[in-house]
Amino acid sequence: MANKMPRFWTICALVTCAVWSTARAEVRIVHEGKNAAVVVTADNPAMVATYAAEELVRHIEKATGQQLEIVAEKNIPASYRSRIFVGMTETARQRGFIREQMKPDEFVLRTTEHDLYVLGIEDPARDVVLGEPTDSDWTHKVLHDGVWGYRGPSSISPNGTLFGIYEILERYLGVRWLWPGELGTYVPRTSDLRIGAALDEYHIPKIAWRRFAWFHLVDALRRPEAYDPRTERLAFSRQGLRNFWKATGTYLGRHRMGHSSHPPTFREEFARPPWKGAGTTLAEERPDFYAMDSAGRRWGQAGYAYNFPDMCVSNPELHRFILEKVWDGSNTLRLGQVNSIQYCHCTQCMSWDGPQPQPDEIPQFERGAYGPRAISYRYARFWKTVYEQAAKRNPNTRATVLMYQTTLPAPGAIQLNDKIYGEYCPWTGPATTFPMRKAVDQWSRQQWLGWKKTGMSMIWRPNHLHMGYTMPFLSTRQVGEFFKFTWQNGLKGYLFDSLRVSWATQGPMLYIHMALGWNPELDVEQLRRDFWSAFGPAARQVEQYFDYWESYSLTHPQAALYSPVKAHLAYPPAVFATQEAVLKKALATAASDPLPEFAERVKFLRAGLEHARLSARFIGTLDQGKVPAQRETFHKAQQALQELVAFRRAKEHLFIADYLDAAATRERNNVKGIDRLFEEFEAKVPAQ
Repeated sequence: MANKMPRFWTICALVTCAVWSTARAEVRIVHEGKNAAVVVTADNPAMVATYAAEELVRHIEKATGQQLEIVAEKNIPASYRSRIFVGMTETARQRGFIREQMKPDEFVLRTTEHDLYVLGIEDPARDVVLGEPTDSDWTHKVLHDGVWGYRGPSSISPNGTLFGIYEILERYLGVRWLWPGELGTYVPRTSDLRIGAALDEYHIPKIAWRRFAWFHLVDALRRPEAYDPRTERLAFSRQGLRNFWKATGTYLGRHRMGHSSHPPTFREEFARPPWKGAGTTLAEERPDFYAMDSAGRRWGQAGYAYNFPDMCVSNPELHRFILEKVWDGSNTLRLGQVNSIQYCHCTQCMSWDGPQPQPDEIPQFERGAYGPRAISYRYARFWKTVYEQAAKRNPNTRATVLMYQTTLPAPGAIQLNDKIYGEYCPWTGPATTFPMRKAVDQWSRQQWLGWKKTGMSMIWRPNHLHMGYTMPFLSTRQVGEFFKFTWQNGLKGYLFDSLRVSWATQGPMLYIHMALGWNPELDVEQLRRDFWSAFGPAARQVEQYFDYWESYSLTHPQAALYSPVKAHLAYPPAVFATQEAVLKKALATAASDPLPEFAERVKFLRAGLEHARLSARFIGTLDQGKVPAQRETFHKAQQALQELVAFRRAKEHLFIADYLDAAATRERNNVKGIDRLFEEFEAKVPAQ
């Protein structure tokens, strides 16, 4: 058996789990270091089944050193005791294992005596093979050479067979996928692998829509001209970017991201000015649709105070315009408000706000979300009003809305409909980031529960993965428990905005996100232990290392670092020195194990810490976020940047961080004059 018995991961909703009372089933896969099973696919397997079989063989070889044979069903050799049937085989059909009405991402695990069956629905016509990522509208995942890309918005890819294989790998091999890349795949070693109990299980994903926003990588590869050379020199080489994209896509696939049904879309469809009508903008044609400022002026009037207003949501003419001119009667009605805090001050909109909270009812840490008026009830009434009119035309339509900034606080007593889907999107202050103070955490939970009480369908779209720059800023326990809380209280799906992170400094937090994203009932403490175990004898030291940074993140809220320009203040040199010493000891401990992978993973953490140190040091050479004007300090900043860029190029194969957006894009957007620092040393940085 394996060195350490893996936990029993009930990854999906278990509709049926029956143990047969007949002869004891045992699927023997590897016995005493020798192959005991063969992997069987259909004679003409779907692409997803072929890849699933390859994934199974790949991980078993890493665990046991033995490479299982993959054969077509018509060529099954008689020499093996057990057979693993992967996908929709004829044998599975004859035995009646293929369920009717099976949906995408659902799968069956079943044993018969010495054989195992793993299968989900397959549709070869929809297993689209992507070449280069050049499609103009990628929104859903498909499989290509182990990479998870995107395709058209109406597509749902049938991945159940593959997801079933991942269930087997996690449950019986104890596989953990910690971060993108081969080093991030931990497979405990064993010379004996078997499934010793009968299986008869049908799995349905607990969460239908499971998404992390990594479109910035897709966009950079889809349109090579969009990968600005000025950004490239701070980030990945072009080949390095492609390698990182592939590794990230494979990692997300292994964590079973995707859509088990068609997800609602939440973008603003009508509100963002100027909406182009018949030759003029909507703002010019109907200024009464746009928010009135506090002085009573509308769009286009002299002195108008708003440059990016929201709409006059109480205006019945606006409702009619949305329903007759914008909405096409389809199954999605997008009512998301403009990304703005500039709301309407007209008398009718103000009357829609309902009773206002008393000053002592508004927590000091989130005053910006309320104000100066609480307007959530206004928007909830707007959504309800327009949806009810739309439902008369199409009872199947879903309205999509946003609880964001000034609409984040719960609205109070109003009854909505479960066909109104709301993205709960904290971006209001302390409630944006994890870790957060206990009072903020409690307030956030109250707002979620308040919106859930309206009867709407809840989607979680947090922004906390924007935070941290390249630094060791993270949360495991608190963010994990909040994730579980959302699931326990109505979560239908999630879209994490974004996946622009540093894997080597925030790894445990990201692993917990991925694992809970597939099964939100998992135990957070067990997930933490799973992560540490990948460091072998250094597990305890690595746990202490990350616990230090988690505590530091809570006590240094300025370390959130959406903008990097204060990184050197939040993370002074001394704090890096103390933790580098911790990792040095961890490396010595890990190196005592004959398996080199444990020490290599500690080196990965050390590279992440060094990258953070070099990033903070560079920021510290600037003049309050600007490139220094004086020659001496200018050259000091230039040298620090040169060393940072050289380090990134040398380590880009490790995938320690998303150099593109967690680092380079933020640096270019926030460091004034950064391009001037390349003028003299650019030729010294080797291109790869």
